[in-house]
This record gives sequence, C-alpha cells and structure tokens, in this order.
Amino acid sequence: FQGDYFCIAKMVLEAVMICLDNSDFMRNGDLSPSRLQAQAETVNRVASAKIDDNPESIVGLLAMAGKRIDILVSPTRHMRDIMSAVAKVKTGGSVSFLGSLKTAQLALKNRPNKSQKQRIIVFVGSPIEDDEKRMTDYAKELKRNGINVDVVNFGSEGAENKLKLDSFLSAIQTEDGGSHLVDVPPGPHIMSNLVLPELTNRRPYGSGAAGSSLSGFGEPSALGGDEDADIAMAIRLSMEESFQQSANPGEAAASTATPAAAAPPAGGAEMVDEDEELAKAIALSMEAEMADAASSSSSAPVPSTPAAAAAPATPAAPTKSTAPPASAAEVPARMDVDDASLSSALNQDFLDELLSQYPDIDKSQINLDDILADVGGEKPKDKKDDKKEGDKK
Repeated sequence: FQGDYFCIAKMVLEAVMICLDNSDFMRNGDLSPSRLQAQAETVNRVASAKIDDNPESIVGLLAMAGKRIDILVSPTRHMRDIMSAVAKVKTGGSVSFLGSLKTAQLALKNRPNKSQKQRIIVFVGSPIEDDEKRMTDYAKELKRNGINVDVVNFGSEGAENKLKLDSFLSAIQTEDGGSHLVDVPPGPHIMSNLVLPELTNRRPYGSGAAGSSLSGFGEPSALGGDEDADIAMAIRLSMEESFQQSANPGEAAASTATPAAAAPPAGGAEMVDEDEELAKAIALSMEAEMADAASSSSSAPVPSTPAAAAAPATPAAPTKSTAPPASAAEVPARMDVDDASLSSALNQDFLDELLSQYPDIDKSQINLDDILADVGGEKPKDKKDDKKEGDKK
C-alpha cells in the first residue's frame, strides 16, 4: 500500500525513462494550479511507484522542449535526484515527439541490468508536429526492440493529438497490452489521480473504486500462473472486507463494541440509592448541629453563681435523648428554675455517667468543684491566703 493506493500485481523489473513536456503550452491554467505543476506532481508519484515496485527498478527523466532535448537524470533509484530535477524545469520552446523517444531509447540502451524491461512514459500537452506515418513506422521499430510506451495526453490540445496517438499506440501495442494511452481532460481535478492507476500497479483505495479495483483480482493470472488460486481468493476476500470497513467506519465500530460496555452494572441502582441516603443523613445531621449551636449562642443566660459560670456549655451532650432542640421562645421559661441547682444536678449526672465507663476509679476521690474550677480557669484559694486577707483587713 502507498498512500490512498494499493498494489494488485507482482513486482516488475523495469528501466523507465519519463519524458516531461516543458514547452510554452505548460503555462496554461486549465489544470490546477498549472499544467507544468500538475505534470511535475504526477511525474514524482509515477517515478516513486515504479521504484517501489521492485528493488532493482530504475527511473530516468528528460525534458522534451527547449534549445535541445536534455536528459535531466540518468536512470537511477534515488528519488531525491528526480524530484530536484523536476523542481528546476523551466518552460520554453516546442516539443519534438519522435526526437524525445529516440533520446529515451538511447538512454535505456545503456541500462546497467539488461534483464530490466524497457519502458518510456511520455507526457504530451502541446500539439504534435511530427507526421503520423513517421510516428507509426517508429512505433513498429520500438515494438521490435521490446520497448513499451505509455502516453499521457492532457490539455485542450489533446483532441488534436488524439488521432496520431491512436495510430501510434495501435502500431506499438503487444499481445499483453504493455503500452497505454491515458487521456486527461481539462478541468478541476487532480491529474495524478487519473494517471497513476493506469501507468502503475496502484489502484485507488476507497469505497468508490472498490469494485473496479478488485475486478480480475483473485484469479491466478492476476498474481502469476504459479500462484495458487485459493491463496488469490483468500487475499481478494480480505481486501473486500477492508474496503467495506473503510467505506463504513461507523458500522465497523458498532460491530466490534461489546454488549457489556453498553449495559449498566448490575448493582448500579442500589449503589446510587445508598449514596443518596447517606448524603441525606449527613445533611440532616449538619442542620441539627447548626440549629443547636444557634439556639445555645442566642439564648445563653447570665450565670448567677460561680459554679454555674464554670459549668460546660453543653452538659447534656452525652444524653441519649432524641427530643428536638428547644426554640428560642421556650428557653426563658425554663430558666425560672434555680440555675445553681440545675447546673449542679446536670454536672453530677454527667460525672456519674462518665465514671460508670471506668469501674476502677473511686468516685469519692473526685471533687467536682475543683475540676470545674480548673476548666473555668479559677483555682481554689488556700486557707493561708484567706488568713492573710483577713489580717490585712
């Protein structure tokens, strides 16, 4: 595979010469962005495909117009030399069709590997001034020498050259159909996409060309007479499947998705319910604590005795009563009871409940007043201090 194209036939060992049309007609803009640039892109892609087909294939390049026919690159495997030469081509002069073919034939005659098949690719985008009879005679000579010729006829002048090129192709064509004539009409299309499938073993890789690309593939003749027909058919089926997947990527993704991924987990609903209940319980608890804090801070009475002042702010915290907190209106009515007796009773109940958890501690050894005085920041006065104060008075 190469880009959006794939190879459907066995590799062919070839020596190729590409004849580039760089006449003044290449300045026309009927092909985007210009004839010369469209031709240069096509030349680069065709040369790359030929080199990739076989590790021993070589490609050369010559310019057909100008002061003389110029061989820009001798047959080579280095694409950087070909691309550099194509980028430096300048337009000017007129094309000599037969002269370019003879120069290309001479370049192929000196190829290093004589087992390489010879091929000439000619790009024609300007009027052909050579006589049709001379072209036909030379085509027969090329056929005797085993040279195949591919002609790319493009531009508005293609209709004028059509008759001459048809006669030339009929004279050079062999039984295996080694020569080709590709007509590229003017218009807003990419020239290389039309030429590459015809001149190379590449076929478009996509849904639109899937049927035509695979026609004939899977037969033993497509892979060679020695290939097994079963292997060819297996390759054909595999390629058809890949075409379908590329044409419908959404369906392929849906078919590969597992049903378990779409189904929710079995215990998902129960987990959600537990989380909601836990969140509600935490919210209610926080609201109750905030209400207790607000009621205690807004309605706290002024202590009338030192013991009441030293009492803890929330003495009833350890109790297990579940009664709702008293409102601010009910608190003054309850405070009519003696503050000292109420605080003392609450503190004694709290102390008894606390000491019940520790049976080893003797309750008689604990003085509640001293503990409350320490908590409130007041220390009991000694008798000596009382005497000193009495003497002073």
